[in-house]
Amino acid sequence: MNPCLPADGRQEGFRVWFILLWCVTAIALGAALGGIAVLALSILGIQRDGVTVVGPCVVGSVVSMCAVLALISGLTERRLLPLPIGLVRVMTCGVFRLARTGARLIGWSDDALGCAFLTVQNGLTLAWLQERRPRTLLVLLPHCLEARVQERIEKLLNRYRCQWHVVKGGTEALHVVTSTEPDGLLAVACQRDLLNGMMSLGGRVPCVLVLPNIRGEQPCRATGLDLCRLADAMDRLAYPREDFIEGGKG
Repeated sequence: MNPCLPADGRQEGFRVWFILLWCVTAIALGAALGGIAVLALSILGIQRDGVTVVGPCVVGSVVSMCAVLALISGLTERRLLPLPIGLVRVMTCGVFRLARTGARLIGWSDDALGCAFLTVQNGLTLAWLQERRPRTLLVLLPHCLEARVQERIEKLLNRYRCQWHVVKGGTEALHVVTSTEPDGLLAVACQRDLLNGMMSLGGRVPCVLVLPNIRGEQPCRATGLDLCRLADAMDRLAYPREDFIEGGKG
């Protein structure tokens, strides 16, 4: 089970409309790429026994199929594509940008769509994690956590081999990621910041899990976190300090 989104997020994220929107967007993307390729070949004067049409159509179909399989992988947490996770993440981010544009045109909620996308991204990471945990793990925490919650989080993180930083926003978070270049990332923040960060990262970090915080009475103040979900995510991502084995899976 995906440990990194709350129950209401999963219920919202797995609705049929999101799956249909994703599939329609993937088909439209494949058709557009095929059309662009046909036009380019025509302009270049390449006309060989139907290759001008058939070749680009095949390429477009493959792109559409990969996007749909990526969605299924994210929903089922099973690796269905023989591709690097970074490439799959870049592809899904591109599909999501198009899907979000279409969703806005018909008045669908950005929050619901973003939650669904983050759920799929977590599922993709968990699918690829079945082969190997990341060698280096970076944990990013928001500065708005309640003091007592942050203290408990720090005690939990000290049980694992990881680096952790408290950041004040997306710009600082991206700077930390760029400077440390981790193999894995666990990010805690509000859903909006998590979504923006995921889109900015693309495939830069192979293994990414996100965990939304719990809003307090006021935005960006005294926020909380489900420590059970954090512990579950760390168990999947990180090596325990006392049990770490060089070159092993942990």
